[in-house]
Amino acid sequence: MPSLRERILAVLQLRLATALPAVDVQRAPLSPARRESLPLLVVEPQSETVEPRSGEQVERHLQLSLTVLTRGDAAALQADQIQVAAHQALMVNATPPGPAFLIRELDCDWDAEEADLVALRLTTRYLIIYHSHPQDMSREE
Repeated sequence: MPSLRERILAVLQLRLATALPAVDVQRAPLSPARRESLPLLVVEPQSETVEPRSGEQVERHLQLSLTVLTRGDAAALQADQIQVAAHQALMVNATPPGPAFLIRELDCDWDAEEADLVALRLTTRYLIIYHSHPQDMSREE
């Protein structure tokens, strides 16, 4: 059985793909993006820490980044619109089937390049908090 982390990431990726049907949503790592594939939203788990809890659970803190890649004259506006829709999709209050988790936004940064066309990378980081069994990462209890 997959870990709770992978199941949560699958739920989030599905939420994003559903909320952004015109945007290619991919899981990192991936091969370099071609211009034709932009705009692109990349979901990348970055790190996870574990804190002991009383009883039969540990608390896991998964840091996740969402990176929007756009290009063109309206790259900043397009990236902003994708970021807004992605944020709404992640923060939706409905609890999906599967593991329970909490999401908090951490920070955001962006990087623009002006080569032949403006290219923009807008990255937002989130913290996902969930509980698992200390000896089995695929179980909550």
